[in-house]
Amino acid sequence: MRQRPKTLGFTSLLTLLTALYLADAAEAASVARQCRKACGDEVAACVGAGGHPRACRRSVLGRCKREGVAACQGEALAPALAGSCSSPTVLPAQGGTFGGTTSGTSALAGSCGSSGTAPEQVFQWTPTVSGTATIQTCGAGTSFDTVLYMRSGACASGPEVAAGCNDDACTNATGLNRASRLTPTVTAGQTYFIVVDGYGGAQGTFSLTVTPPAATTTTTTLPGGGGCSSPIVLPASGGTFSGATSGTPAARARWRAAAVARALPPSRSSSGRRRSRARRPSRPAAPARPSTRCSTCGAAPARAGPRSRRGATTMPA
Repeated sequence: MRQRPKTLGFTSLLTLLTALYLADAAEAASVARQCRKACGDEVAACVGAGGHPRACRRSVLGRCKREGVAACQGEALAPALAGSCSSPTVLPAQGGTFGGTTSGTSALAGSCGSSGTAPEQVFQWTPTVSGTATIQTCGAGTSFDTVLYMRSGACASGPEVAAGCNDDACTNATGLNRASRLTPTVTAGQTYFIVVDGYGGAQGTFSLTVTPPAATTTTTTLPGGGGCSSPIVLPASGGTFSGATSGTPAARARWRAAAVARALPPSRSSSGRRRSRARRPSRPAAPARPSTRCSTCGAAPARAGPRSRRGATTMPA
């Protein structure tokens, strides 16, 4: 009698799936561990070039996982680490000073100078204030002959902004006019790509300073008397408003009088008593009493005798 083949039960199937999952996880962990070990120098170079540590690790290790450990064993990552159009270094809107290094091969070229053979580094900047910005590589932090240009819209194919390319404008570490400066007009919310390039294949370390436009203050003089009967109405957006005070300080005088009245109640105020006495009508003069003396003789008239206890008058004998 033939025996039926044994079938895998639910427990056995779950065990098999768990084993496969753990094997994949272990392999992924092994690849990640290998990439972290092999790409440490590339991550450090990216951070040294001005990149954010977390962004550098994510970019380098992600490419290592996709292309293998060999991607970190040559110059395959050089364009991305240098700050290319596909991976520009994002600058804050408030600008600042940022250091970097150009190396590798050239991918971009500006409209001025001779930068077609020099490596470059790309920065992305979105200002929040419109106006004239200042972008430069001047100072001792720049060691080579730079070419600086800025594009809007797209990095590789976008147009350069007006007055957006400069070769020699200020001194670098050598003391010669080999650094660059731009003063372009920028628009708030627009994304720009700043490229630090080299002249005639020059490369090295640089210091990039981005100064955004200064915030403008609008002063508005609004009509109105400024009194309680005609106040000046301010807009909901606020602002800076000018004015002048003139005339009599009626409001201040009324306020002081009210404060004195509250401090001295009328019931205890001496001035209030004087006012109440002044308002009280005067009493009429009492009529003159008739004289009881005799007008024809010098002696006073005889007085009536004393009364008895019952009220009767006793006449003298």
